[in-house]
Amino acid sequence: MSGQWNMPEYVPRPPPPLPSLWIILGVYVVIQALGAAITIITWGARPMDSGDFLIRLLVLPVSLTCGLCGLFYATYARDGNLFGHSWASSLVTRQGVSTLEMKTIVGVALAGIVGGAAITWLWHGTDYVGPSSKAKDAPYVFTRADFFAVKDLPYDSPPQIIYRIDDHRYVTLEKYRDCHYGEAYYNDTKLGLRKKLGRAGVENYQGWIINADPTGRNLAFPMSPPPGAACPERGCRGLLLYSTDAGRTFGAVVYVESTWWPYQTSKEYGVFVTKDKLFVASQSGKNDAYIREYPMLPGINPNGPYPTGVEGDGFRLSRQPGIFDNLTTPSGQNQISCDASIKPTNPDARLIVPDRQRGY
Repeated sequence: MSGQWNMPEYVPRPPPPLPSLWIILGVYVVIQALGAAITIITWGARPMDSGDFLIRLLVLPVSLTCGLCGLFYATYARDGNLFGHSWASSLVTRQGVSTLEMKTIVGVALAGIVGGAAITWLWHGTDYVGPSSKAKDAPYVFTRADFFAVKDLPYDSPPQIIYRIDDHRYVTLEKYRDCHYGEAYYNDTKLGLRKKLGRAGVENYQGWIINADPTGRNLAFPMSPPPGAACPERGCRGLLLYSTDAGRTFGAVVYVESTWWPYQTSKEYGVFVTKDKLFVASQSGKNDAYIREYPMLPGINPNGPYPTGVEGDGFRLSRQPGIFDNLTTPSGQNQISCDASIKPTNPDARLIVPDRQRGY
């Protein structure tokens, strides 16, 4: 028996046609319109003549569209299939795009950009005339960024003492919007000192603070961000201001390395100052408190390095129980205290930031 097998000639199947370019353009227009709408709704009363606004209005939607297209094309270049279709294989091997198609792409892209800008102008455009103008009837929106950036706080709240050491040394909170946002000052009426301790810091510390140096030379004032403050990916640090020259100058020590809830975390800390040492105690729950000990001597940085004969230490409270039993601030006040009933008459005053010409 003889015979010959003839294999049929293989005829490759042509790739399915590309979907219409109008699909891609339609996706772009939808993304651009959504981007413009979201930008308008969330931008509030802020001026639109800023780089941030243009990035959110134009750059981000375009970047998203390009990213989606890149994902589609890369997937098809790999296996020629996505969601059960295979039109990308023809796109990868296609020789080019016609002039008409290119003009269509450019035209729709420009239309999306111009359309988004036109919608935004119709929504808010009449509220602003130029870079330095303000929204006429826009509601005030307080931001922490402007609070820290503005040169002078406008609040007319009367100064109040939030921490008293003795009859002539105390910390005042001034120009405050509330008990969490103001400027803290250290005052020594005998020495004639008035030193700014920063904004939205000392007034937010919730732990113990005992300045018990009988010489009056050593001082410490821990700080904390206000409640609800956003922290970066690595968390927020807690800073402590210290002085070894009776408040004439101040340095800083980090007492919390990293936390995402700095305001709440500060409740777990205690700061104690003696004639030659600074103690920072931390306790979580019912665990044994851990104590960090720093030297407090003129000319020596508590952060180190220390000269010969000077040392820091770290130990559990159970190793030296009762070490703080006889320590107290001369006034008897061992925590920050702010009277929330005292408020400014203008808590919604606009914060004008000169370098950005913004008042929101």
